[in-house]
Amino acid sequence: MQNEPSSSEIRLAKLWTDLGAKFDIKVFIQSLLGRYNESHRAYHNLDHITECLEELDGISDPNFKPFFPKLMGLAIWYHDAVYDPKRKDNEERSAGLCLADCYNMNLSLAGEISRYLNHIIMATKHSNPPLDLDGRIIVDIDLARLGYSPELFLKLSDQIAFEFSEKHSGYTADEYRAGRKKFLETMLSRKPIYHTKYFFNKYEAQARANLTEGIRLLNAP
Repeated sequence: MQNEPSSSEIRLAKLWTDLGAKFDIKVFIQSLLGRYNESHRAYHNLDHITECLEELDGISDPNFKPFFPKLMGLAIWYHDAVYDPKRKDNEERSAGLCLADCYNMNLSLAGEISRYLNHIIMATKHSNPPLDLDGRIIVDIDLARLGYSPELFLKLSDQIAFEFSEKHSGYTADEYRAGRKKFLETMLSRKPIYHTKYFFNKYEAQARANLTEGIRLLNAP
């Protein structure tokens, strides 16, 4: 008996179809979903992608809607497609995979489209504040978890710790704590954390409380 497709498979298949994919998309879908089920993932997994897509769908303010919502949806699906805690070029490799899959499915990759997908995925590297609206939206979506409830934030922090365990990343416990503390402090120093009014109102206050508590716990003996 053939298994029924999951909600993720259905959603991704519809997106590819809407974007005009020309070939059998099942192989590409299974390959992408398989990546998010890799054993070293606990945070950067399908739950994160699903939550990001829900955040995108939930934007109610018409002034903060992305210009290219379907392309942003595709970028969300691919932004963590390649994830190795040992490497610093995951976003670059994820963007490359996205463009390669688009090409292999015979999607039109006019210069503007390929530049957009690359730009949106690279924005999730969080190296520089984005200047355009869609860049600000994707960055805020990717950081939404910082503003979840305190209990969920701690659970998600444990998931990050799992991914950066010595087994998966090569970092010692002390190296992980130092790196995690630096990341949390960097996020907390941003004024504001969220670049759009919509996500600022939704998550800023709780994110600051969570980051402060996260730093306190990392400083505890």
